[in-house]
Amino acid sequence: MFAPTSTPPQIARSAVPQSDAPELPAALRPVAAAAALAQGDAPRYALRIDISADGRSLTGTQTTRYINRDDVALDALLLRLYPATPALGSAMAVNTVMVDGAPVPVAPVTLNGIDDLSTISDSAALSVALRAPLAPGAALTLSLAYTIAIAHNPAAGYRTFGRVGDIIALPGAYAALAPRANGTWLATATPGYGDVALSEAAWFDVEITASRAGTLVAPGVCTFDDAEAGRQRAHCVSGPQREFAFVLGPFATVTEVARLPDGDVIVESYATRYRMAGATNAAGYAVSALRAYEARFGPYPYRVLRVFESPTTVGGMEYSMLAGVTDTLYDAPDSQYFEWIVAHEVAHQWWYGQVGNDPINTPWLDESLTNFSLTFYYEDVYGLAVAQVTRQHDYYSRYALALDTYRDLPAGLPTGRYPKGSYGAFVYGKGAIFFDTVRRTVGDGAYLAWMRRYLSDQRWRIATPEDLLRAADEVGIGRVVRNAHQVWVAAR
Repeated sequence: MFAPTSTPPQIARSAVPQSDAPELPAALRPVAAAAALAQGDAPRYALRIDISADGRSLTGTQTTRYINRDDVALDALLLRLYPATPALGSAMAVNTVMVDGAPVPVAPVTLNGIDDLSTISDSAALSVALRAPLAPGAALTLSLAYTIAIAHNPAAGYRTFGRVGDIIALPGAYAALAPRANGTWLATATPGYGDVALSEAAWFDVEITASRAGTLVAPGVCTFDDAEAGRQRAHCVSGPQREFAFVLGPFATVTEVARLPDGDVIVESYATRYRMAGATNAAGYAVSALRAYEARFGPYPYRVLRVFESPTTVGGMEYSMLAGVTDTLYDAPDSQYFEWIVAHEVAHQWWYGQVGNDPINTPWLDESLTNFSLTFYYEDVYGLAVAQVTRQHDYYSRYALALDTYRDLPAGLPTGRYPKGSYGAFVYGKGAIFFDTVRRTVGDGAYLAWMRRYLSDQRWRIATPEDLLRAADEVGIGRVVRNAHQVWVAAR
C-alpha cells in the first residue's frame, strides 16, 4: 500500500557510501573477498528500524544506492513489499519516496500468478517513476520511510513473518528492489505455499532499535549499545547476501566453531532457555553440515552462521547467514527430522544464499538441489549405508507415494502449478532424483566439478535452469545432464 504524506521524514543519507567500491564487511571470510568485490555494483541498503515496545509495529527509513546493471535505460523502479504479501500476512505502508533528494510519483502495482491452477494477484508492489531515465551503469539514491503493522499469530503462509508468543520474526522488513533480467523486472504474485522472496544479492547497513528484553539474531557482524531506558540498539553490517532477516526473542545461545581449511566459521545456535538441548544439537548438526558442503561445493562465504528457534509452521526456513528451525522440533532434540531440517537449511546457504534463483517459477533449482545435497551430509556423518536409506526414503519413496494420489508431474514447474499437497513430493523428491541420476551416471568427480562450476559461475547471481545446464556443458557432462533433465525436470 502507498500512503502519501505531506511531510517528508528526515532520512539519514550518510550511511550509504557514495563511492561505488564498497568496503568489505568483517562478516566475510577472506576466501570470499574476490567474489564479493565483483558485486560492488549490487544495491546497497541502509535501514533504520524501530520496533515498538509492544512488538505490534515498526517504523523504518531506508536509503538505497542503486546502479542500473541492465543494458537499457530505466524509467521506473519496482519495489516489493514482502511483509504485505498474502503469504506473509502483515500490513506495510510506504509514506515518502524520494530519488536523489526529490519526491517522485509512486503507484501500486498488481502482480499476477498461479496458485493451485487458479489465477491469483498480489498488490504488495510499488512502481517508482523516475523523473529522468536512468542510463545503463548510472546510479541513483532512493530514500523512503515506511511502517509495518506486525501480525500476531499470523495465519498466512508458513508463519515466517510476525509475532508468535515472545518471538518476533521479521525477514525482509523493508522495501526490496525487484531484480531485473533480460530487460524485465522479475516479479510474480506469491502463492500461499513455497518460498516467497526473489531478491538480488545486496549490501546491508542496518540499525535496529528494540526492547532490551529480547535477544536479537541478525546476519553479519553486529554491535550493540543501549538506547533509551529498556531499549537496545544493534548495528549490523553485512553482504553480499540475498536478503536481510532478523528475529527477536527470549533466546539463550550455544556456540561452536567449524574448523575448516579456508578458515573457521562460528556457529551460534539460539533457542528459548528450556530448549537448550535442541540448541546444542542444532549447533553440532550445523557444524557437520558446513564441513560436508564446503568440502564438496566450495566455501561458505561468511565468518558466522546462526541457527534459531522459529515459530514457523514448516520445518525450517533459510535466510542469508541464518537458518530458522520450527520450535516444536526443539522438543525432540534427538529426532532424525530435527537433524534433517538443520542440514537442509545449511545447504541452502549454497543453493539460495549464494546461487539465487526464482523460487516461484523455478523452485526446483534450489529446493531439489538442496535436498539432494543432504546425501553428502549423511555420507560424512553416518556412512554410505545410512545415506542410501535416507536417499531412498526422502527422494524415491516420497515421489512414488505421491503417484498414489496425483498424476505424474515434472519437477520443473512453477510452485503454483502443483496442487498444494503435491509440491514437496515433486520438487523435493522427484527433483532430487534428477541430481542423484546424474551423480550415479558420471561419478563423484564429474558431479562435484559441475557443482563447483555452477557455484563459481553464479555466486550471488540469480541463476536459471539454462545456467545449471551450461555449467554441465563446461565440465563435459552436458549430454548426461540434459538427458536426465528431460526425464525428471523438464515441463512437457
